[in-house]
Amino acid sequence: MIKIGSKIQDLHGATLVEANRARQQGPGERLRQIRDMRSTRQRLGALASYIPGALAPGLVLYATARKYEKAGYEFIGAGYDATALRRDREVIKIMRRSASMDADTRERFKDDLRERIAALGQLSEFIPQTQVEDARDPVTARDIVALRQPFIHSQPIDLSIGHRQLPSFLEAVGRLPDGVLPDIAGGGNLRETEDGRLILVDTIAVYRSDDPETYKEVK
Repeated sequence: MIKIGSKIQDLHGATLVEANRARQQGPGERLRQIRDMRSTRQRLGALASYIPGALAPGLVLYATARKYEKAGYEFIGAGYDATALRRDREVIKIMRRSASMDADTRERFKDDLRERIAALGQLSEFIPQTQVEDARDPVTARDIVALRQPFIHSQPIDLSIGHRQLPSFLEAVGRLPDGVLPDIAGGGNLRETEDGRLILVDTIAVYRSDDPETYKEVK
């Protein structure tokens, strides 16, 4: 049985709640340490080394977004594996790791992605049709693997409140093959459309073999 809410684990580490707490408390704690330093010179030196690192992730993300926007795409966001873009009524997810793969490795990677999509067949009513194909990064011009989905206007659901279709979704999850789960880390991938439907926008399955310990936490 999948637990919905703050217990859902980030599939790459701590819970989303804990990760948010770390992001919120980390800078504050460091700034308090700087504030408590004895001399003005120490405080100024510490701030000079802290500020660039604190701003760098946001600046990098902004610079990345601007590059894709100049190429004619709307930048949706960047996740652990993919950069999501929109053009007209289509979402293109660039699988970043594929940029460093040779042609044979990309073929195996595409087969793995298609297998993971097929593994979520029991959730077909909740997931948009997803195509896996070769593409070219519109900014770097490198050969990559991309996922293509129709763009659907939606917003994240509040897991503490739930959704009328959530019981049906969880029932379908229970029918998935052993060792297979949908990626619903943090709940951001579960969304409600304008007409009230529940959809899962990340259509790539998570396998127990990816990380057995993390899989147990999500289950």
